[in-house]
Amino acid sequence: VGSEMCIRDREKEKLSTLENYDDTEAKSEIALNRITLGYQRKNLLKNTAVSKTQNGITFTVNEDGSVTASGTATTTFTFWINSWSDGIPDSLRGCELTVSGCPSGGSSTSYRISVHQKQSEDESWQGVGADFGNGCTFRFSDTTKISRVAISVNAGITLDNAVFHPMLRYAEITDDSYEPYKPSVEERLAALEEKFAALEGGGT
Repeated sequence: VGSEMCIRDREKEKLSTLENYDDTEAKSEIALNRITLGYQRKNLLKNTAVSKTQNGITFTVNEDGSVTASGTATTTFTFWINSWSDGIPDSLRGCELTVSGCPSGGSSTSYRISVHQKQSEDESWQGVGADFGNGCTFRFSDTTKISRVAISVNAGITLDNAVFHPMLRYAEITDDSYEPYKPSVEERLAALEEKFAALEGGGT
C-alpha cells in the first residue's frame, strides 16, 4: 500500500502542471476510505515505550498509545517512543509523511514530538521533523538506516498531565484526529500463520 502511495505521489507531480489542479481533498477521502475498509492504517506509529520517570518527568503510556507527561525537566532530553533499528519500512521510504500529536504549548524551546534518523550506527542523530502542535510533514532520507520518534522536552519545562497523541500518517491524509496504531495486514497474517504453525506442531 505504501509503495502505491509513492506512485500516486509521482503521478500527482505530473498532474500538478495542469492549471488549477488540486486533488488534496479527494486523495484524503480515498485514503480514509481505505482505512475504514481495514486494509490501510491511518496511524503508522507503534508506540513501544514503557511508562517511566526520566529526568524529572513521569511518562505514562496509555492503552491507546497516547502518553501523559507530568513534572519538571531537569535537563533537555528525549523520551523514545518508537525505533526502527533495521532500516525504516519500505512502505515509508520516499513518501511524504506527517507527524502530529503534540499538545498545545509545544515549540522548539519547550516540548515537541520529534523524528530523528541516522545513516549508520556511528553517526549522530539528525532531526528530520518536529511537531509543535500543528503537524509537520517530512520525508526520510533515501539512505536512512535507523530512525526514532520521541517526545523531546527542554530543561526547566514543567508539564502538568500533558497528553501527547503520537501519530505518523501519509501526508495525503489531512485529517489529524488521533487514531491508535493498528497492526498492518502483513502483521495480522503473520500472527495467524504463527498460530496455525503452533496448532500443527501440537502447541496451544
